[in-house]
This record gives sequence, C-alpha cells and structure tokens, in this order.
Amino acid sequence: MSKEKKYCEIKCGRLAGEWQTNRIKAAKETELENYSINVGEAFLTEISENLHEHYAHQNMSNYAWRLQKLMKIVNSVREIEREREEMMRLCELFDVFKIRLSDKDLFIC
Repeated sequence: MSKEKKYCEIKCGRLAGEWQTNRIKAAKETELENYSINVGEAFLTEISENLHEHYAHQNMSNYAWRLQKLMKIVNSVREIEREREEMMRLCELFDVFKIRLSDKDLFIC
C-alpha cells in the first residue's frame, strides 16, 4: 500500500470517527449505554494517535491547519445532516409524503 493511500485512509477514518462519536454522544440520553460511548471514544483516540504518528513520520511538526480542514468537513456534514432532519420533520408535520398507487395490482397489500 502506498504511503499516500494509507494517509488518505487514516484521514478518512479520523473524519468518520469524529462524526460517528459525536452522533453517539448526541444519542446518549435516549438510545445508547455508556459502554457504546466508551467504545466510540476509544476508537476516536486510536485513530487520532494513528494520524499523529503518520504526521510525525512525515516530519510534519505543525499540522494544525490540516486538522482544521478536517474539522470544517465534519462540521459541514453535521450541518447538512441537521438541515435534512429538519426538512424531514417539516415534511412529516405538513404531510408532504402522499403516495398514490396507480396500479394497485402491482403491490401486495
């Protein structure tokens, strides 16, 4: 595996970990137990250490600007997700989803 491909996988893993760990924290009160949150935190710690090792191996002592770019991506995804959830709530509230079956014989009801 090339160094660039491994680096990309580490960055993508870090992004996914950050995004999912924050989703776990948000769902904490209603859906998940502390064990799940601890597993998510451990995963995030591990991939953060891997990313740091990668930057250290590349002799990059100051990589804060790259982390800032990663966090902008994570925050953008969060905003899109929040807007989509809000749109779905409005669609449900105003009963936007109406289905008309043109040929009822096509479906088993």
